[in-house]
Amino acid sequence: MPGESYGFKYPLDSSQLGEGKLGDCAWFTKALQASGAIDKATSVSKVTSKQFLNNGLLSDIGHVSLQYDGGKGSEPTDLIVKCAPVEFETRITTDIFKLARTEYLLYKQASGQMPFSRIPKLYYGDINWKTGNYCLLLEKINADFYNILTNPSGDGKTLVRQPMDLSKAKMCLHQLAKFHAMFPDKVIRKDSNLSFFPRVSEPTYKLFKVEATKHWKNGVASNRPNGIVHEGWTYKIPDSFRNVADDVLKNFTNVLTYSAEGNPECVGLTHGDPRIDNWFFYKNENGEDDCGILDFQLMTVSSQPSDIAWLLQSSCEAKMLDEHEDMLIEEYLKAYEEGRGGEKVDREMWMEEYALSYVGCIGKNIIGAGGIKAISEMVVQSMNFLLEGGFAGWNRRT
Repeated sequence: MPGESYGFKYPLDSSQLGEGKLGDCAWFTKALQASGAIDKATSVSKVTSKQFLNNGLLSDIGHVSLQYDGGKGSEPTDLIVKCAPVEFETRITTDIFKLARTEYLLYKQASGQMPFSRIPKLYYGDINWKTGNYCLLLEKINADFYNILTNPSGDGKTLVRQPMDLSKAKMCLHQLAKFHAMFPDKVIRKDSNLSFFPRVSEPTYKLFKVEATKHWKNGVASNRPNGIVHEGWTYKIPDSFRNVADDVLKNFTNVLTYSAEGNPECVGLTHGDPRIDNWFFYKNENGEDDCGILDFQLMTVSSQPSDIAWLLQSSCEAKMLDEHEDMLIEEYLKAYEEGRGGEKVDREMWMEEYALSYVGCIGKNIIGAGGIKAISEMVVQSMNFLLEGGFAGWNRRT
């Protein structure tokens, strides 16, 4: 079905990219001319579809290179094509929580308001509200990307941890501080341009309690997520959590509701998934180290300290945080205060909200681990790292 913005069809997934398919030269020409990314005298003369190794967890991602007839030399030549996920269960999740809608509207309505040093440029975007299918043509960023695990040998088995170091953590925290300071809840409520961002207090988010409870009981509590026995499950559940797990999960919805409606000093717009995989690092025009961020599907109105807890627990080694977490938090808070024009933050109050955020972190980790369908070293070790980080954060802050 045609899209709501431009009125014509678009590729539904990466298999439809390239010559002889819907996403051919004629389509890319039509799309980029319609959006104004290229002028009417310029046309795409060649589309090369390339393999994109890091396909999204919540989307289908393709990679194309384009050549042109005519043009000024500034036309986009290397694009990421982002569409709705193909896998059925993932698609149900993204549709229920309207993840495509959030990212689409972020790019269409609010990308110019984002204070991050850099986000990918949007060259074309369209969506069909009835089907939920969408297509985004995004700038392919040429920068340094990191995953928590890397496989330098390419054998899929020999994995090396690649956690975020202190300097990168500080850069990311400064970016989040600017973002959080610009979008407290009172700004979101007054700006109709931002009203599309969901709140985690909405009824839909009650599903998190159901899923977290199910997966905790079905294996995560016994170090066998989804019944999968594997030597890579080495995470340790502290007694301080295990002894209250039933109460925590019982009140999971209450925690989410509080996150979006409770403390006005901490509620605001959150990125939702600022783990290491979604940052990129580069030299800016002044030759300075800088970073940018991508993937805005999980942006919600929630407790902003939850972004900080998720960044640190999902990106940094627990040992590093044992020594440096307080320093990193202070780095963030000073930048956040600067972004608020010098208005001071009650440290004790903020730290209480930060500690509570680990309930959400652990809940997300339980759901992620419980959703594993097949055994692979990369999946098990990545999920084990997240579980370790969440429980370590709980230990540090309770």
